[in-house]
Amino acid sequence: MRAGKAVSKLNPTRVRHFAKVSMKLAKTDAIDAAVLAAFGAALKPKPDILPADWELELSSLVGRRE
Repeated sequence: MRAGKAVSKLNPTRVRHFAKVSMKLAKTDAIDAAVLAAFGAALKPKPDILPADWELELSSLVGRRE
């Protein structure tokens, strides 16, 4: 998760519509990867900011307590 790569959470419906417009209607891992790469190159979504390690640990502790 923290390998120095920028990541973005995408709306799957939006990506699926992009795939339909691109005439990529088949569903295989290779095609899905190509569609996601094309989507990212074309629309350049902003990368999400990942929470700090301490925030993840605190969230885990709070969840466990609840």
